[in-house]
Amino acid sequence: MLKMTKRWVKFKTNNATRVSTEDSEIVDDFLKQCKKELSSKLGSYDVDQLCLSTTDGGTPLQPDDPIPAQNTAKTPLFITATDTTPRLKSFRQERYKKLSVEASCRKYLDAIATKLSSFYEFDYRHKEGPTIGDVLSAKDGVEGEDWDIRKAKRTHQQTDEDGFNVEIRKGQPLAKDRLPDIYTPDEWDKISKFNKKTTKRVHDGQLPHLSNGKPYIVIPHSEFTPEMISFLKTIGVKATLFTSPDDLEVKDEDVLSEGSSLA
Repeated sequence: MLKMTKRWVKFKTNNATRVSTEDSEIVDDFLKQCKKELSSKLGSYDVDQLCLSTTDGGTPLQPDDPIPAQNTAKTPLFITATDTTPRLKSFRQERYKKLSVEASCRKYLDAIATKLSSFYEFDYRHKEGPTIGDVLSAKDGVEGEDWDIRKAKRTHQQTDEDGFNVEIRKGQPLAKDRLPDIYTPDEWDKISKFNKKTTKRVHDGQLPHLSNGKPYIVIPHSEFTPEMISFLKTIGVKATLFTSPDDLEVKDEDVLSEGSSLA
């Protein structure tokens, strides 16, 4: 019968914490227990990507080595995560790059819309703020009805594009050009096509897949908790998108950005 004890372990810059050695005879068993108890930090890694060492940066113990003796918070065992193969690392980075492309294109277009909304008035479809789609709809409308140039609400000083302070008087238009004239017809056409392509990629209803064919999603590190992971899997099952919660992998954005956990 195995004796119930615990070992202090440390992963990256996180504080040392204790993990049970119950049902663990060797390092491989213990790493599986660490992955279970520290799921919010290690949940995105496979056990064969985890290593255990007695010193920070030290030689990793072998999977069949016995678990080191009892320790303290000041002398913890160190857990490190490693990639399995250069090919796999490249595959993960490509997958993450694909997600980043979609997100960055959408954010860029929305950033342009937000900036334009500080100079022009037009209707937003979403209370969170304008999208480039709102801008495209407005510029084809009637001036004074579908869009208008914003006017200064009070007299104030402002730094112009040459670095000089200029006075903006109350009621003065905040833009020189009409909304349809800030871009050429060709530029507007390219913006519209780029927006459609980006929207199609973002809203195609198709989840990305791991190399083993399993669908996955990436969520912010601040949301990467057991409760949120369970919730996201559950709503997929209830919508019959999946037959089992295990059919979906939920990945930590911070871990993914290091290119070491997307398989």
